[in-house]
Amino acid sequence: MTPNGPRRSNDGVLEAWKNGVSARNHRLSLKSVAYDDGYTDLYSYDLKIGSRTPAGVLVLANYTAPANGFKSMTTSQHVCLAKDTTDNPVIMNPLVWESSPLSDDLPF
Repeated sequence: MTPNGPRRSNDGVLEAWKNGVSARNHRLSLKSVAYDDGYTDLYSYDLKIGSRTPAGVLVLANYTAPANGFKSMTTSQHVCLAKDTTDNPVIMNPLVWESSPLSDDLPF
C-alpha cells in the first residue's frame, strides 16, 4: 500500500478517517485511506483495523489483548486511541471483523 495523504499526528489521522479523507502519520504506522466508493479504511501498519462506511459509520476491529486480538503494542495503542477519539464507533471482536465484508481478509 502506498502512503496517501498529508502527514499528521495520530489524532490528525483519526480526524481525517472520521471525515473520510486520506492521511498518514510521520512513521507511516497509522494511515487513513479514502476510496472513490465512499469507504475510508484505517490501517495500523498494513493491518486494516477500521472502516468508515459511505454513511459515515465508524467500525473498529478490537485488536487488543482483552479481546484476544493482540497483534502488537502499537496496533493496540492505535485501536484504543481510535476508540477514545471517535463518537460511538461500532467495535467488533477480531473474529467477527475477519469474517465481515468490511475486512480485507475473509477466512473463506
